[in-house]
Amino acid sequence: MPKKSRFRLYLSSLRLERWPRSLAMLPGLVMAYLLFPIEARPTLDILLIAKGVLAFLLAWAVSTINYIINEITDAPYDAHHPTKKLRPLVTREISRSILVVIGLALGIAAGVLAFLIFDWRFNTALLLLLVQGTLYNIKPFRLKNIPYV
Repeated sequence: MPKKSRFRLYLSSLRLERWPRSLAMLPGLVMAYLLFPIEARPTLDILLIAKGVLAFLLAWAVSTINYIINEITDAPYDAHHPTKKLRPLVTREISRSILVVIGLALGIAAGVLAFLIFDWRFNTALLLLLVQGTLYNIKPFRLKNIPYV
């Protein structure tokens, strides 16, 4: 098997292929639209659809940041896993610092776009998604290690 380029190794660490999980927000968008009073409901036009697509992309960006956090914080544990020990960060084929920079750049870009286009409610939801990923992955909280029902 040919060796992956460094660029592809970074892309694989972002776990972009997991984008379908972000589709979970689409039923919420549809329900919010349908539950809006008909007389006050915005017209379903290209701008509204574009905002829905952008909302999806921003949620995907924050999910990707959470995967970056997971990749970095799990590397010491992954080193002892039969298959995860082959991940590029564990094998030191990519740099932790560069992953952090990618995450920060993605976070700043998503935050600026969200702030410019959406209201405080959407921005709060995005921020909570990021906080959840942080609490799930980072010590001293690392909620992934706490059993729950």
